[in-house]
Amino acid sequence: NSMVWSISEKTISLTSDGALVLEFENPKLRTVKVNKGEVKKIHTHKRKILLQIESSKYRFLVIPESCFKSEAEKHTLLSSII
Repeated sequence: NSMVWSISEKTISLTSDGALVLEFENPKLRTVKVNKGEVKKIHTHKRKILLQIESSKYRFLVIPESCFKSEAEKHTLLSSII
């Protein structure tokens, strides 16, 4: 099982059905969709949120809390993806 790492800049959006969509700044990288229910665990550590993902080629996704506009926006995202 190979590991895929990406520290590329990306935009994360949430679809109406609770999927996360990762759109990379680098046009060579394809958009990745993580469906609702694929996130196994959510960890928070030192102002970062770590999502453990079940079936994506990216097993972990780290999101800095600073990228959220508000605590409510962060809560909306986290409650939508589980």
